Amino acid sequence: MESHARNERDARPYRAADAAQDAPRPFGPPTGTDTTGTDTTGTDTKGHTITASPDGARSAPRSLVVPTIALLVAAGLGVSALVGGSEDDTDGERPAVEPAHELERREPGDPLAIGDPDAPVTMIEWSDFQCPFCGAFARETKPELIDRYVEDGTLRMEWRDFPVLGEESQTAALAARAAGAQDAFWPLHDEIFAEEREIDAGELDRASLVAMAERLELDVERFERDLDDASHLDAVEHDLQAGREVGVTGTPAFLVNGELIAGAQPLEVFVDAIERALAEPAAS
Repeated sequence: MESHARNERDARPYRAADAAQDAPRPFGPPTGTDTTGTDTTGTDTKGHTITASPDGARSAPRSLVVPTIALLVAAGLGVSALVGGSEDDTDGERPAVEPAHELERREPGDPLAIGDPDAPVTMIEWSDFQCPFCGAFARETKPELIDRYVEDGTLRMEWRDFPVLGEESQTAALAARAAGAQDAFWPLHDEIFAEEREIDAGELDRASLVAMAERLELDVERFERDLDDASHLDAVEHDLQAGREVGVTGTPAFLVNGELIAGAQPLEVFVDAIERALAEPAAS
């Protein structure tokens, strides 16, 4: 397992939408985290102080915690964690609400989803292909959830794009949808996340993604046509806006039957959320 204590890079503007002034950052350890077993502090791009524990979990900026909770409550969402490994400050039940469930597509044959459309539990994931913590989730946690819950029909997982870290985030999102047109969204997803990549360093530019499509033996001419399809850009921007409307401020972020989980949390956090969802009357 790779160390997640490496310094985060400054988030670059998302130039396909109006995110330039307030680009979210990936959930994970901030600048200043070390590997010596000592809590450290750093700052985000706005100067907020962030504390990181030795295991890489970070706290939300103090000035943002209350507004974030207020936003999530207003959206009617349960809060499992605000950022990284931050604990839930709420007590009691975490009710899922209709607005959250309306985000579930449950479309048979959706190339950006895996699992039974009628599964009792749905996990929506907002992710950025350049986010190192999204990659950690894809490599380490998602396969476990597939084995435990997707294969037996309990869980459906649906992807949503949240490309905010740079131009190559958007290019990769479009490329993945182009691959999806050939039923290869998940193979390209796995290829991109196979290793941690430098942000906007040419590893996910158009030429690199076309080379990945060739390795996956896709129809490259069709892939490149679909890469330029304006409908894919519209779909990516729709996902981004929908995420913001429910309180997503960074990647990865998840809704499990309406319960918001922020950050690449340990497997047990997702297992607990799925089991809570299964225990609710609507899921039984």
